[in-house]
Amino acid sequence: MCTAAALIPAALQGASQIANYSAQSEAAAQQQDYANRKYNSAATAAQENMRSAYNQIDSRTEQEAAADAQQAVGVHNQTVVKIGQVNAAAGAAGISGNSVDSLIHQFKVIEADTQATLDVNSRWRAQQAALQKQSIQAGVQQSLTANAPQRYAGPSGLGLMLGLAGTAASGVSSYYSNQPGGLQSSWLNKNIFTSLFGSSPAVDEGIKLVGDGPVLPGTSA
Repeated sequence: MCTAAALIPAALQGASQIANYSAQSEAAAQQQDYANRKYNSAATAAQENMRSAYNQIDSRTEQEAAADAQQAVGVHNQTVVKIGQVNAAAGAAGISGNSVDSLIHQFKVIEADTQATLDVNSRWRAQQAALQKQSIQAGVQQSLTANAPQRYAGPSGLGLMLGLAGTAASGVSSYYSNQPGGLQSSWLNKNIFTSLFGSSPAVDEGIKLVGDGPVLPGTSA
């Protein structure tokens, strides 16, 4: 009875250590899961906002390109009309030669200059749109990096093993102190460990740490 009673405190302490380890591990896992889900939700929202901003930029670019194309067509049509008017007036007046050609050429130059300006503006707007997208993407990436989920580390498994080993060693020592003649053996240590805590890597580590147990008076190592 005394021998069994000597093992009870160690068994209770070991069970408490295992329960605390499990509770802390579960709490850390829940915190990590919450942090991950919160980050994933924020990342999804950020990606949606980025795509929305991209769509707005693309829509504006397309509208501006359509306006440029319409303006280019309008300038060309005006040029055609004016050249026709010049040719008609020159024919009615019996005028031909360099003066008529020079006037027609000026109309064509105006059209070409207008088209060149439209092309330059179109390329500039495309570059600005690309820079805006890059800036938006960089901002989203920076925000996601800065708000990456915290890592919640659970309790140390090594700490649990060492704690169980110490608890088991104490229980073994109490067990030996109640044995006639100081009975000790590796077989006895192993059976005491497993009876206290079951079979696990922590128990195996405790057995290794205790070894053959303490040497009591009247016994040999």
